[in-house]
Amino acid sequence: MPKTISSKLSPLSQHDSNYFASLVQSKQAFSFGYDKFCSKANLACSTTSQSLLQGVKNAYNKYNDKYFPELFTSVASKEAIETSILYSSSASLKGEIKSCPNSLKEMIEFSKKSMGEEKLVALTGQSTKGSEKELEIQNIKQFHSEKVVSCHEIFYPFATYYCHRLSSSRLYVVDFVDPKMKIPVNQLLAICHMDTSEWAAKQKAFNILKFSPRHGEVCHWFTQIDLVWMGSN
Repeated sequence: MPKTISSKLSPLSQHDSNYFASLVQSKQAFSFGYDKFCSKANLACSTTSQSLLQGVKNAYNKYNDKYFPELFTSVASKEAIETSILYSSSASLKGEIKSCPNSLKEMIEFSKKSMGEEKLVALTGQSTKGSEKELEIQNIKQFHSEKVVSCHEIFYPFATYYCHRLSSSRLYVVDFVDPKMKIPVNQLLAICHMDTSEWAAKQKAFNILKFSPRHGEVCHWFTQIDLVWMGSN
């Protein structure tokens, strides 16, 4: 799992995450006491934890409408929250399956269910190296799989991702090369949505690409904070 993603979706450091994962795998998690394990792992372990979590979720749902953005004083934050709510609450496109998970567990469960896969592979961009330079695109390779779930970070006061699976999508890996030295600088993922016939005409992509729905495909890059899930096969 990319560090930039796991750091947002888990309260544990990489060291702590590896430590407690090894305890669970060796079935030693509770050998030194249930309460002590929960304290060290920074977990809310309680017989009433489920009701507590439901209360938090209900409080969020209460503001998951036009009133939620008003909790923020910054105009930019309000606009970003409104956009995030639009992504999360709008109806799915034809052939689209979507969700807005708040944790890595929810993200994985959604990806498994929407693709019908039990074993997954997570892919993301390597780094931002070369982002301030003019580079050449070379070695474009397509992943031959129609089962792909894309997850994009959206703006909320807590970790939230907009994950969706769109039919007629193609995933590529692209090499970026220094034009003078002809040496590799970076490698990024790109996805192309080939069927835009059901997209809303006001979608920002159409303003940028200067065409309307069903008259072209929409492609975009994946950054370090975006994630792609595929079946391991």
